[in-house]
Amino acid sequence: MNNVSSRQTKKPFHAGDFILKLIVYVIMTIFALSFLFVMVWVFLNSFRKSLDFRRDPLDFFNFSRWTTDNYINAFTQEVGANNTTMWGMIWNSILFIFPPLIIQIFVPTLCGFICAKYPFKLKPMIIGIVIVSMVVPSVSSTLQTFRLISWLNLYNNFLGIYLMSAGGLGFGFLLYYNYFAGMAWEYAESAQLDGATNMQIFLRIYLPMARPLVVSVFVTGLIGRWNDFTSPFLYLPSYPTVANGIQIIFDFSGSDWPLMFASMTFTCAVSIILYAAFSKQITESMSAGGI
Repeated sequence: MNNVSSRQTKKPFHAGDFILKLIVYVIMTIFALSFLFVMVWVFLNSFRKSLDFRRDPLDFFNFSRWTTDNYINAFTQEVGANNTTMWGMIWNSILFIFPPLIIQIFVPTLCGFICAKYPFKLKPMIIGIVIVSMVVPSVSSTLQTFRLISWLNLYNNFLGIYLMSAGGLGFGFLLYYNYFAGMAWEYAESAQLDGATNMQIFLRIYLPMARPLVVSVFVTGLIGRWNDFTSPFLYLPSYPTVANGIQIIFDFSGSDWPLMFASMTFTCAVSIILYAAFSKQITESMSAGGI
């Protein structure tokens, strides 16, 4: 009987499904290997001299003439109008990343908590506006944003970047809204009996419970802002970050490709290390927020 029932529950073999899966696996494998080849090519060529690279860009397994001068020059070379080094670009990146990121986490978290836990008439309209605004390409608002920052005399000023980060509605708002909506309100009722205010309920009860999602949003936002080229290029021309400083280093070096590869390797290594360290937590938190 057991053999009969196992045969009945066993799914029949379909050659079409097998062939389709095989084709998908082959395509994705080729796609992944192409990315891996580019990363290995950039990393190995970052140890070569410029003349050797120009002579044969594909001879990157020739270890006899390897040098670490490209990494030394990438961190010590002064470039740009302000003679900025890579260390200065790292400091500019810190100022560009962390204060706006803290604002981008706290404000959407508070907005998501309010909309998830407090009933008011405008809540459906606010959620609808957020969803519709996500459909509109952000590029279409770049010109008006640039004009606003210039009109406020915040162009080439970090305060302009911080102001643009103060919005509480967006994708992060939807994540926090769904996350807080799934939490029980009994915690707040117990705290209210002890005399807790609404802000204390948010800061001491619900925000600590949302810590996994906060950490995930922080890490993904850090990686995104670390690789952000457009914003520093448009709004902070005198304060190059690592992302747009690579192009400046390349221009000042006279198109030295191995030197640029060394800078790119450092930039990519930071993103890879951060994502590898928090990949599991990011995936689980984003799935919970989406549900």
